[in-house]
Amino acid sequence: MLLVGPTTSGKTLFSKQIQEHLNGNSISEQNVPSTIPTVGTNMTTLHISRKDSVEMRELGGSMAPIWKKYYKNCNAIIFLADKSNAQQLSADYVLLLEMLTHTELKSVPFLILWNKIDSPSCMTDGYITNVIDLPAIKQHTSQDITWLDCSAVTGEGFKDIKSWIQSHSVS
Repeated sequence: MLLVGPTTSGKTLFSKQIQEHLNGNSISEQNVPSTIPTVGTNMTTLHISRKDSVEMRELGGSMAPIWKKYYKNCNAIIFLADKSNAQQLSADYVLLLEMLTHTELKSVPFLILWNKIDSPSCMTDGYITNVIDLPAIKQHTSQDITWLDCSAVTGEGFKDIKSWIQSHSVS
């Protein structure tokens, strides 16, 4: 499973929070660990159940030009975007379209996460739809695409994310 998204979208904190949620815990807002932007990759083992686990590789946002080198054995994609960064939205759209049209990913399920919904500058769904029409994209692609809102800081939305990971992981 690949975890991708632009720099500062919250991938590293997301990775830590999903590990906690899969273990039946969560990181509280008061105990949010500090993170630094990922340069390169981070590997995380997500324990789906007592017997099953999945490897999740976080790719740094600055590595976007070479993300395709990691597509070969990918079974699922989590694309994390910052819902509070309107200036990044068009670039998110371009990155997402590049991935959705790549031949090696034509049957790979995508989870698009709109992170940082706890931010006061969070964009509305209507605004995002005006820039990125996800329902139209979903109609014209072969991938199974799901999108959800979340906050890696508060843990909001992680119950649904956990369910998606459990149903789309290959042990």
